[in-house]
Amino acid sequence: MNIYRDNPDLLWTIEKSKVLSHVYQGDATIVYALLDSLGELLGNEVLPLRLQNDREGCSLKDAVITRPEGIVQSYKTLANAGFCSATVSEAHGGPGLPYVVNMAMYELIARADASLMTMLGLTSGVAETIEFFGTPELKQELIPKLLSGEYSGAMCLTEPNAGSDLRKLKTIAEKTPTGTRITGEKIFISNCDADVHVVLAQDAGTDKQSMYAVLKNDHVHVQRLEEKCGLHASATGTILYEACPAQLLGEKEKGLSHMFRLMGLARLGVAAQALGVAQEAATRAQEYAAQRKQFDKPIKDLPGLKPVLESMELDLIAGRALLYNAAKDLDLYQKNPDDTKKHRMRRNIFLAKLFTTEQGYAIADNALQVFGGTGYIKEQGIEQLLRDSRVFRIYEGTSQIQELMFVQSFFKSGIPSLLKGYARTIPHSPNRLKRAVQHMEHALYTTALRLGMKNNPDLVQYCSHALATIAADAYAAKILYTQSQQDKQRTVVERFVDYASPRMHAHQEFIRRAVKRK
Repeated sequence: MNIYRDNPDLLWTIEKSKVLSHVYQGDATIVYALLDSLGELLGNEVLPLRLQNDREGCSLKDAVITRPEGIVQSYKTLANAGFCSATVSEAHGGPGLPYVVNMAMYELIARADASLMTMLGLTSGVAETIEFFGTPELKQELIPKLLSGEYSGAMCLTEPNAGSDLRKLKTIAEKTPTGTRITGEKIFISNCDADVHVVLAQDAGTDKQSMYAVLKNDHVHVQRLEEKCGLHASATGTILYEACPAQLLGEKEKGLSHMFRLMGLARLGVAAQALGVAQEAATRAQEYAAQRKQFDKPIKDLPGLKPVLESMELDLIAGRALLYNAAKDLDLYQKNPDDTKKHRMRRNIFLAKLFTTEQGYAIADNALQVFGGTGYIKEQGIEQLLRDSRVFRIYEGTSQIQELMFVQSFFKSGIPSLLKGYARTIPHSPNRLKRAVQHMEHALYTTALRLGMKNNPDLVQYCSHALATIAADAYAAKILYTQSQQDKQRTVVERFVDYASPRMHAHQEFIRRAVKRK
């Protein structure tokens, strides 16, 4: 089984759209072969272990975490095949591939086992962080071990009183005669027994934060292992640092800005993770609906189930369009930083994370519904996909945080910018489909102006979910329309517009009524 080749939309996105050619000047056939190899490896050696990994879970005894044997073997298999990090540059031993390719790898790994993708994604993120912010000595010491799989990585931000508001940190970094020492507690840390921790800490005597690298040692203690709803094969726990040696990453007192950069990358990774799990759920549901008969016909032909199956397909395609467009923008920004395009890039990341995680969970939920009672039974593994997908709406910034950050970014340039957008998007094309897509984007600016003219921040925040959802549907339609111009066989945009328009109208009406009440 090859989970890359059996996904027509992912295959088209990588091999037929222009998203890769925009950011990668190398031999594209190498990328295709890489993903083909990964899809084969995952489909045959990793995916079959997923259910057992979930049942075994992780355990903590005498400060040592034990993971399922299958996940340990899968991690080694992918590390030995060179899949620990795609984006580390060739100068430091990595393949130096763009984020577009990295997201495809993450999507495939998550489809096979989301817990495994969490482990690999964190290790990859730490390797990239060391490359970007570390000293030459730290890069030479750590990156090869992270790339080989000898070392694993963890990102340590959250504390009991500092979740989304990282300014409330209590973990302290203090200078001593023997170097910087970190003391404090971090909670809900994925891969909590990792070898290399990237830690955000308050600098002693200041109200500023810095980012540090911490190697696992006798001063680092896993205090607790969480029993989670999903991702059972990924260890999540509480870490206690007791005067732990640490090395500064990046500039002193710039930790928050450094972390925000990393969180942008992590949000894209979570979007890919959500897509991977949703794709597996949808694939399983489509297969089941084709072979399960009721009332003398396959249930996929029942009128009441057809809209459910179609919504799963279309939201996957739209989510993939948003994700890979955002990854492309990030690749282009990394090569040529341009502050005029920075806000648009960040908005695209917010929307990609929001849409894929929200709709991904809905897809997993609908997949279980397609299976009916048998989907509620653990044996099928559908309920695991639903459990795993629930956290994607929470970590690396909840959906509500993504909505708020999108809206703040969207309104950042003020009413004049919104008026320009309004004028630019007035539907005018004689082509019915293009006019429909223009109408969706125009509706976004019309609704945003209705909100903005009220000059009421609380109202904007109250309506942020509705406005962000309108934006996601409008942007997805625009991307899909552009793709249809590149490939006349790519006709999904018309179906998506018909499907998403009622959802947009409902959110427009919500905002209209909210503005009227206020």
